[in-house]
Amino acid sequence: CWVSGWGKNDFGPQGQYQFIQKQVDVQVLSPGDCQQRLQGTRLGQYFSFDQNSFLCAGGEQGKDACTGDGGAPLVCENGGRFYLAGLVSWGVGCADKGVPGVYVNVLNFRDWIVQQSQPRVGNFEESPQRTH
Repeated sequence: CWVSGWGKNDFGPQGQYQFIQKQVDVQVLSPGDCQQRLQGTRLGQYFSFDQNSFLCAGGEQGKDACTGDGGAPLVCENGGRFYLAGLVSWGVGCADKGVPGVYVNVLNFRDWIVQQSQPRVGNFEESPQRTH
């Protein structure tokens, strides 16, 4: 999978926002692996990963979304077709070894997204009439 964005190239004040969109390949992790890795951070052993809302990807040194990338797409490929798998949500730092980024699990919200995207007849206000 790949994540792209214009966010900072490093965590903290030394990071700079990008003028050219960057992309990086990241591996999606199982929910169990994600929880274990995140529990090893400042989140601690009682952190519980919500796999219904989120998925994790990354954990490789130097490969991650960062500050300013929120809402950016995580795109994956399956059988020659690309699909939106996630949206950058949050993380513990950026691009640290063993620490994945957390993404909204778009596939789990697909039905809701489709429902909200449907036009609603009769739900639009009348446009004001022009008077010339």
